Parts: sequence; structure tokens; C-alpha cells
Amino acid sequence: MQRRRSGDWRDPPAPVGEANRRRAVSLRRERTWSQACGGWRRTQNRCSNDNVPDGYNPNAAMPRHLMEGETIVLPTIHRHWILFVQRVVPASLLAIVALLILFLAGRGVVVRALGTTAIGLALGVWILIVWIQWWYAATLTLTDQRVLLERGIIVRRSKVIPLDRVQDASTRQGPMGRLLNYGDIEIDAAGPRGAELFDHVGAPEVVRDQVLILSDQMRRR
Repeated sequence: MQRRRSGDWRDPPAPVGEANRRRAVSLRRERTWSQACGGWRRTQNRCSNDNVPDGYNPNAAMPRHLMEGETIVLPTIHRHWILFVQRVVPASLLAIVALLILFLAGRGVVVRALGTTAIGLALGVWILIVWIQWWYAATLTLTDQRVLLERGIIVRRSKVIPLDRVQDASTRQGPMGRLLNYGDIEIDAAGPRGAELFDHVGAPEVVRDQVLILSDQMRRR
């Protein structure tokens, strides 16, 4: 480092070649993660805070097919936990009613034991199915170049929306969604595909704003 006569430190020479390319990628990663995290702390390319919106999985593995120079902006987003609760609670109430009927019917101990076991196993299997469907059936990942939508469990279907083709992004939230901070996000892209809907997203306004910001940046490049 050389020193000016005024006492200020002179900036080091800009890197060139491969070093310059790496620095540009690093700066772009810092910028996109700063925008995505907002006020959250950034630690090892992950947004961490006690109040991270529901549905975000900062520890999720990166998508298998990233293009060269592509970076993750928002980690894999799963559907909001309310979807899991909405399907488990009715089944649990039904199981409780079945148990009450079984015990009030005055059957023998063996019948009660077998009935309780059968009801418990059925409820456990249902909860497992609902959890797999809730966690794996649909995911959304946002990079600095694309929106990746994946659906399905046994047969996995993927849709890619390039950010430079996004025309608009909108959200829809009902009263319960505003209370628990979840809703639907619709991304309108140019071309025959039209709009893509992803339902039960945690903090949908965060996703919408990031899609619009990055789309605008892509078009200005």
C-alpha cells in the first residue's frame, strides 16, 4: 500500500484476468444476498435471524443444475406450515371422536386395545403422508438469473422462468394469510407459458419484491 501526501491511503490496483472475474462474482453474490436478506444477518451465504419468514430453508441444498456464474438469492422455499396444520388437525379430531366412540361403546379390553392401535397407526400414516406432500411436493428457488419451480414427489416436474422475461409478480393474501404471513405469488412471464402460481408461500411480499428487483437488474444489463 502506498501513501498519498495528504495522508489518505491509496486504493490497491484492480485485479485482472481470473482474479477480476472471481471478484466480480463475489461482489454480485454479496449484492444479491444483501438484497435477499434485507435486515437479516448474513452468515456464510445464508440469511440467519430468529424471525426468518416461515417456509424458508436456509440450510437447503443448492439446486442440482446451476448455470456458470449463477448464485442463489433466496434458498429453497417450501410451502407454509399452515398447509400441514390444515390437513392434520381434522384427521386428529376425527381420530379423537373414533376413540371416544370406541371407549363409550363398552367393548372388551382386547377390542379397545386393537381399535386404539388401528386408529393410532392410521393417524400416524396420514401425518407422514401429509408431511411428505407438504415438504416435498412443491418448492421455489430464486437465483440471480432464474426462478425455479419444482412440483411432484414420485414424478418431479420443473419449470424455469428467466428473470429477464418476467413482466410482473403479484401476491394474494386472505385474512388468515395476513395474520400468519403467507399467501400466493403469481409470476407473469413473457411467452406462451403465461403466469405461474405458487401457493402458500411464507412472506410472499419478500419473494415478489426480490423477483421484481432482480428482473429489473437483468433487463438493465
